[in-house]
Amino acid sequence: MTDVTFADLVEIYRSTRFDDENGDVLTIKSDHMVAVLTAIVETDALYNDAQIAVESGHDLLVGSEVPVTIGGTVRISVCGRA
Repeated sequence: MTDVTFADLVEIYRSTRFDDENGDVLTIKSDHMVAVLTAIVETDALYNDAQIAVESGHDLLVGSEVPVTIGGTVRISVCGRA
């Protein structure tokens, strides 16, 4: 399972246009971002921590723009503690 780091979340947030007419839109900029998003989508524990959902029916490919929903809170583990 891929770990999701604070730096990964910052990269995702910086690549997201918030409050677009059609909702929030993420531009996928790297293979690493694809791996992180795939892990979040496929793993309940990572989704619960990151609170990032990709609208179903969209392929996670570098260069793609995908609709996302980003929750208001995230859970960060420091020194292995939640």
